[in-house]
Amino acid sequence: TKELPLMEAVVSTQSTGSKDGGYLIIVTGEKAEEASKEVESMWKEEPITSSDNISEGKHVIKVAPDRYEGVVCVPTEYYQQLLAKRNTVESKHKVRILIKQLQEHNCYRAVIKRATKKTVASEAADDLETLVLSSDPAEPAPASS
Repeated sequence: TKELPLMEAVVSTQSTGSKDGGYLIIVTGEKAEEASKEVESMWKEEPITSSDNISEGKHVIKVAPDRYEGVVCVPTEYYQQLLAKRNTVESKHKVRILIKQLQEHNCYRAVIKRATKKTVASEAADDLETLVLSSDPAEPAPASS
């Protein structure tokens, strides 16, 4: 982990809403110039991104200078297992999991929030994927309108 001189600078990110998932990084405060250089260096190492465009597989993404998310997409027929295993993973890893149906991709996207370390996001994503996909799929969940 890198320590930013944030005591005298504020770093915030805002999505630009562009199709490429761009972000605007705003650095203010007395040490803004120093913090800007550090943020730029961190960005080059591992860009900040969003889960919005992820519709398959398992990923760990950086969503802020100090936050990561695990993203797991599972076929629609695993929805009941996803609901059943969410609490187990949330409790074990002290994270929050948000689930969104992606009808056009015939799957559900589970986003693992509140992970302060990349390892936590990665382990939670691994556990969720293993627990959900190791069980038999149920009947396809009814599509919500």
